[in-house]
Amino acid sequence: MSLDVVVEHSVSLGRLWSEDGLDIMIAPTSVVVADALITWNVNLQWVCDLDYVPDQERPLDLVAFAAPCLWRRRMIAALVAAGREHRVALSSHSVTALQAAIENGLGIGLLPPESVRTGSMRVLKTSAGVPEPLTVQYGLYAHDRRTPVVDAAIDVLLKDIPATPGP
Repeated sequence: MSLDVVVEHSVSLGRLWSEDGLDIMIAPTSVVVADALITWNVNLQWVCDLDYVPDQERPLDLVAFAAPCLWRRRMIAALVAAGREHRVALSSHSVTALQAAIENGLGIGLLPPESVRTGSMRVLKTSAGVPEPLTVQYGLYAHDRRTPVVDAAIDVLLKDIPATPGP
């Protein structure tokens, strides 16, 4: 078996899927017009370094994934809806870069719980001037025309995904 893995932002993955460029895909359900085999929610939390204190009088410094990331769009939309001024202080395609920037006090970010380094980051509460945590729904997608190898790969993925059955 040969495995080619593509790690891209969601918009690109959705495009690749619609062009039949992928056999299996994990992506937000909002970028795909197809039924997922299973879906699950990812809860995104507003995080900062241990000593960061947001100044209510100044725009929030954000650490965000680079555009056209859907998490970034939702992050900014939530801040706009809450009337909270902000600016993107750092953007990157790398979660490791975002973690380092947050840990070093460059700003706040939106991360899933498994990416929050509890020894050097803390979760912000709404009382700190951030919106409620955001939830993004993900799905595991596979075309109907599958080989036994693709089905075997799906079985491996299903073992580690905390999911609910798709439609």
